[in-house]
Amino acid sequence: MEQTLQQIKTDRTKSRYLRAFKAAFPYTIPVLTGFAVLGIAYGLLMASNGYGVLWAFLMSAIGFGGSVQYAMVPLLTTVFDPLLAFLLSFMINARHLFYGLSMLGKYKGLGKKRFFLIFALCDETFSVVSSVEPPEDVEKGLFYFFITFLNYFYWSAATVAGALIGGMITFDTTGLDFVLTALFVVLFMEQMKKKENRSYGMIGIAGAVVAAMIFGSDNMVIPSMIIIMAVLLFMGKSKKTQKEDA
Repeated sequence: MEQTLQQIKTDRTKSRYLRAFKAAFPYTIPVLTGFAVLGIAYGLLMASNGYGVLWAFLMSAIGFGGSVQYAMVPLLTTVFDPLLAFLLSFMINARHLFYGLSMLGKYKGLGKKRFFLIFALCDETFSVVSSVEPPEDVEKGLFYFFITFLNYFYWSAATVAGALIGGMITFDTTGLDFVLTALFVVLFMEQMKKKENRSYGMIGIAGAVVAAMIFGSDNMVIPSMIIIMAVLLFMGKSKKTQKEDA
């Protein structure tokens, strides 16, 4: 009897995980497409600079920074400067401070899973998780976990594949970074199809344009994030005040 109950419990657990995986996987396919190309290109770049499969894997599995990983390749070939590495990483990934805060509500109450969700949160995962909700019969924590894990796996596996290929042949990666831009355009257009998201999209575009005009295209990322966050916080405060007055 006890063994039967244990088997039922095990089957239910497997069913929960399988439902969550099946629900999450389709949303990660666009990310897989972009990560496959960019990850392989990164692996090729590492291999061309004398760093093999193990280095490519460790950089992706532990660092998991995409743009930062690309930027760090030249630093690996020169005398190591910890301050420069820190400042470069902070400047490139400072945007995580802004959109990471918006995920606190979604990740609240998810237990130990949230530690991995926070660690592996990247631009693409944020774009997907912030725009979709799990089906009613799927556990929220598992749904977000599989989206995050699959994206993490795609990137790590692609960089390893690139390093393996790079050890055998040479490959020109010029222009491949445009794939990531194309991915964000597609995700943005999907968001703009929803009427309730259009105002936020326009705020994002306006904030980016203003920041580019004032700070220049090379220094616009962090200022544009600050502008967008300030506008959204003001809008949120205004809506709260209107509700209280009503």
